[in-house]
Amino acid sequence: MTTYDDFNAWPEYTLTGQLNRVVELFPDRPAIVQGGKQLTYKEFDLETDRVKQEVLSKGAVKGDRIALFLEHGISQFVALFGVLKSGAAYVALDITNPSDRISYILEDAKATMIITNNRNLAQAEALANGTMQIVNTDKPESVPTSDDFMNISGDDVCSIIYTSGSTGNPKGTWYSHKAMSHFAWRYSRFCGLNEFDRVGYFVSISFSAHAMPMLGALMNGGALVLFDLKKKQLSHFRDWLVRQHISVALMIPSVLRNFSATLDKEHNFPQLRLVLSGGESLFRADVEKFFPHLGPDARIMHILASTEAYLTSALVIEKHMLLASNHLSVGLDVEGMRTHVMDENGNPVGFNSSGEIWIESDYLAGGYWNDERLTNEHFFSDHNGIAGRYFRSGDLGIRLPDGCLVISGRKDHMVKLRGYRIDVREIESVLLGLPEMLETAVLLKEDPQGGKHLVAYVVIRTGHAFDESRIKLAVLRMLPDYMVPGFVVLLDELPKAHTGKVDFKQIPDPDWHQLAKTMDVETVTTPTEIKLAEIVGRMLNISPVGRNHNIIQLAKDSLKLFVTLDEIEKAFGKKLSIDAILAAPTIRSIAEWLDRNH
Repeated sequence: MTTYDDFNAWPEYTLTGQLNRVVELFPDRPAIVQGGKQLTYKEFDLETDRVKQEVLSKGAVKGDRIALFLEHGISQFVALFGVLKSGAAYVALDITNPSDRISYILEDAKATMIITNNRNLAQAEALANGTMQIVNTDKPESVPTSDDFMNISGDDVCSIIYTSGSTGNPKGTWYSHKAMSHFAWRYSRFCGLNEFDRVGYFVSISFSAHAMPMLGALMNGGALVLFDLKKKQLSHFRDWLVRQHISVALMIPSVLRNFSATLDKEHNFPQLRLVLSGGESLFRADVEKFFPHLGPDARIMHILASTEAYLTSALVIEKHMLLASNHLSVGLDVEGMRTHVMDENGNPVGFNSSGEIWIESDYLAGGYWNDERLTNEHFFSDHNGIAGRYFRSGDLGIRLPDGCLVISGRKDHMVKLRGYRIDVREIESVLLGLPEMLETAVLLKEDPQGGKHLVAYVVIRTGHAFDESRIKLAVLRMLPDYMVPGFVVLLDELPKAHTGKVDFKQIPDPDWHQLAKTMDVETVTTPTEIKLAEIVGRMLNISPVGRNHNIIQLAKDSLKLFVTLDEIEKAFGKKLSIDAILAAPTIRSIAEWLDRNH
C-alpha cells in the first residue's frame, strides 16, 4: 500500500504532476469505472493526452478557460484532465441547467473553447455561437501526439466553479493548482486514502464537491467509480455500493438520511469503510440509523467544507462512540486550515458564543472570478497585524470548550439544501421577473419530520391570477432543479417591521399537509390503489391521497420520491419502470401499471 504523507512529494504542487506520478506507479490499476466500462491509469493518461493535443491544436494557450459540456460519465474526467494538461483551467458545466445560466457562465469566465460530444454537440454549438472553438470527443481530429511537457506551476489557475450568486447570476470561485493540490493532500492524508480504495462518485461535476471523490481517488491510485444518482433509484444505489465494493463515499446528510430509510436489516456494506457527510446539518439519529449497516471498523466523518476552502474541519465518528448532542459538530481543524469564530468587529468570541466563522489558510480559493468587489468583501490578508490569508464564510458557528466547532446557521441570505449552497436572492430575482409578481420572499423551512424545503412566499399584482405550477415552471426554466421552491404560498402582503423591511419572523410556515389545489380528491377504489395510497400517504405524511393525485407533486423533491418508490417496490415485490412512472405519475396510473405487470 502506498500513501503520500509528505506534501512536498506532490510534484510541483500541481494536479497534473501528481497524476503523472500515479500513472507511473499504478499503470494497470483501474482509474475510472462506469458500469461495465473502465479505464486503467495508463489508458486514462493516453486519453487525456489526446484531449490535450486537440485542445492545443485548436489554439488554446496557458491560462485559457475551457468549458466542459458533457453528461455524467468517464468522458467528463478525461476532458477535465486533458484541459489541465494543456495548461488551461476547466469550467465545469451541468448540461441540465438552463441555457441562459450556462451562457452567462461562459461569458463571465471568458471561455475560449467548449469540449463536448455527439450527444450534446448541437446545444454546445448553439452556446458557442461562433465565438468559441468546439472539441468533439466523439470525433477526434487527426492531431499528432507529442510528449511536450507543459510548464504548469502551482500558481496557475486550474478550475472555476460557479455557484449561486446574490445578483441573480451565478458567481465563479477559482482555484490554483497549489491550493487544489493541498486540498487533495490533506484530504488523502486525513482519510488514509490509498490505491486499494474504490471511491464512489455521484454528484454533478458543476458542484464543488466533485473534487473530493475525484481527487481522493485519482491522486492516490484508487478507482473512481461512477453512479448517476439523478437517474436511478436509491435501491439501485444500494446494490451498486455492494456490487462495486465501494470503500469511500461522500453523502450529504439528506442523501444519507433518505438512503437509510430504504434499508432493511439484511442490507449491509462491509467494505464501506468511510462515509463523509457535510453541507447540511448531520444529526445523531442519522449516524445511529446508518452505522448498523456498516462494518465494525467503519467511520463516519461530519465535515466542514465549502466552495471557497474545501475540507476545513472534521468530526471522526466510530461505531459505539457516545454522542452527547443530537446536533453534531464538525469537529477540529485539519492540517493546513484554521477556523476562527469572530464578532462583528473581527474579534474572537469566547466558548459557547455564536459568531461568524473565518477560515485562515494559505490554500484558500483565489477569490471570485471577475468580481474584485466580492472578492475583497470575503478574502483578505493581515488581520489586526497578524499575517495570513482569511476567508469570511458567512456561516455562523459556536466553539465548544473541547475545541470542536458547531455550525449554527448563515449570516446572510445563503442557505444549504441537499448539499448545495443557494443564495435565495437569486430565486427571488427570477420570481420578481414574472409579470404577475409584486413581492416575494424565499425561505428555507423545516417540516415536522425534519425535512428542509425552499418555500416561496408571493404577493400577486391586482388583476393577475395565482398559478403555482406556472410559477414553478418559470423558475425551472431559469435555475437548476434544486433551486425550484417546493412550495409557493400566496399571501395578501409580506409582513413588515416598523422599519418597512420584511419581518421574516412573522412569515408563517406552509401547510405541510397541503395537497394539490387544482383537483378534488377522487377516492381510491381498487385493492392496488388502496394499498398504493396507504404507502404514499405514510411515506410522505399526507392524507388523504386520491387516485388522481400526482406522486411527483406530492413528494416535493426527488429524494423523497425515490424513497417512496423504493417502499412501493418492496411492498409489491416488483421493480418499477421509472419511465412509466414519469410518463403517468398518478396513483391510478401507477396502480394500473402494477396490475398489468403482476
